[in-house]
Amino acid sequence: LVISEMEEHMTSKQQQTAFGETVEAKRSAAVAVKPIAKYSVQALKDIWGGAWAGVACIGIGQPFDFVKTRLQSSMGFKSSTEVISHAIRTEGIMALYKGSLIPLLLNSPACSVLIGSYGVSKRKLASAGILNSAPFTQNLVAGSIGE
Repeated sequence: LVISEMEEHMTSKQQQTAFGETVEAKRSAAVAVKPIAKYSVQALKDIWGGAWAGVACIGIGQPFDFVKTRLQSSMGFKSSTEVISHAIRTEGIMALYKGSLIPLLLNSPACSVLIGSYGVSKRKLASAGILNSAPFTQNLVAGSIGE
């Protein structure tokens, strides 16, 4: 009874926990952890999304690169439709993706780092209040930092 009466007269900063920290300090530490975890999860989402963007880039762009390479070679093709029809007829549809493993292995991590760092820098600029009134400029600055 005496201890509870003393606690009533003490402020929350004066009340000590078992570890010697004030109740107020523990509350502020708990509040500080939430934004950090939120930023970490969002950064991981950006990195994961960037990796898949790299995969999509190669998946869409590789057939164009295949056609360009065949047109530049000395095989005598005159048009891109001729290259595509000859490749599919003689080598199958997967011929359009020949040589895509190395670009896939290089482009996917590069895009994940690029998009991940862009997202983190954009969130840091926004949370610091830098360029909030000019979102286009904020995107340009975040892109420069991310690049």
